[in-house]
Parts: sequence; structure tokens; C-alpha cells
Amino acid sequence: MQTTNKATKIAELRAKADKGDAAAQWRLGRIYDWGQGVDNDRAEAVKWYSKAVASYRKAAEQGDADAERALGDAYYTANGVAANVTEAVNWWRKAAEQGNADAQFELGLMYHSGEEVDKDEAKALMWGARQNSSVRLPALGNHCWQRGC
Repeated sequence: MQTTNKATKIAELRAKADKGDAAAQWRLGRIYDWGQGVDNDRAEAVKWYSKAVASYRKAAEQGDADAERALGDAYYTANGVAANVTEAVNWWRKAAEQGNADAQFELGLMYHSGEEVDKDEAKALMWGARQNSSVRLPALGNHCWQRGC
């Protein structure tokens, strides 16, 4: 029963992705990348990530903050595009300036770690305070443990 439910959900997600839903395309990429309910298939994952990036780029170029944040994520993780931390920071900054909490958090982390920007604790705290979510504070410790900041 569990496998059938996963297969149904993946089929529904694929239908949305086929219609151009960028979030569904990204999730489908993750599913194939991580082998969640399907065999791990990096080529299939890249195909869906690339489609999502194309969709996000169109929206980001029109000023959509969520798409800008997602495009930053894509550049940072090298999913659907070549890794480019400078581009990630640029897109996160655009989204952060529009109030996107996820982008503000990522930008705060970058200033905290000094990755691709000058290390600046004041800016790190400023962006962290802007995103105004104490729920995210434990993530900073985990992030720094993983990145060594």
C-alpha cells in the first residue's frame, strides 16, 4: 500500500511538472536525485532540475522573490546549472531585499561564514534579524558544522 501511494504521488507530481510547475519540477529532481520512491537516477534528476531552473529564471527575471531565492539555491547546490556561489549570492540578495525569509537566512549565513562575500557579522545579524525566525537559529549551528564556519 505504501509503495502504491508513493507511486501515485510521484505520478501526480510528474503531471504538474510536465505542465511547467517549477516547484514540482524541482521536487521531482530531488526525488530522482535522492532515490525517494524511485531508483536513484542522476541524469533524470538533472533533467528535472534544469527544467525547474529555466522556469525559475523566467520568473526571477520578472522580480519574483521566491523564484530568485530558488535560483540562488540552484546555483549554490549546482542542480540544473553549474555551481556558482557568486550567482547564488546575487540571486539571494535580490530575493532578500524583497523580504524573502529563506533568502535572508541564506544571505546571513554567507556573511557569517565569509563565503563569496566579505565576512561581516553585523550584516549576518542584520539579515538574520530581517528574516525574523528564531526557528532557524539552530540551523545556523548545523550549517556552520557542515561548512566549517
